[in-house]
Amino acid sequence: MKILGIVGATGVVGQTLLEIIEHADEKIEKIKLYASKSSAGKIISVGKLKITIEEMNLNSLLEC
Repeated sequence: MKILGIVGATGVVGQTLLEIIEHADEKIEKIKLYASKSSAGKIISVGKLKITIEEMNLNSLLEC
């Protein structure tokens, strides 16, 4: 299973990566989005997917 984790998903670099992923030929089976506590819980659309942003912490680094 291909899992991609993006740290800083709400920032400029994170948003740019999400745009690239939307148009890429490579299919990723699961995308995990991480950001600060203040962004946690927000939902971002990536293509047809709706992904909830999770708070970045040590445990989230170990998941990907």
